[in-house]
Amino acid sequence: MKQRLDSLAENYTAIATLITAYLPNAKTQEFITEANKFKAYAAAWRDRWNSSTELYMAGGNYPAASPTLPMIFATAVQAEIAAAPDLATT
Repeated sequence: MKQRLDSLAENYTAIATLITAYLPNAKTQEFITEANKFKAYAAAWRDRWNSSTELYMAGGNYPAASPTLPMIFATAVQAEIAAAPDLATT
């Protein structure tokens, strides 16, 4: 399970990196807004996961709420693809 969660954290980091590289070329404001939300979520999730062992060993507790995955991001990606026809063919 730890390997799967490590892999998830790495994937979030990779997605956030790709978003950062693409943002200067973004066509829609919705994508920019939702991409920034996703980047913030990915950073919060990664930080939370990376500190879990240290918190456990120190006897600490997690905050009551987990970071919330921005659900509109997938819709914003589809709108961005529709606004940039050259993306749909790659």
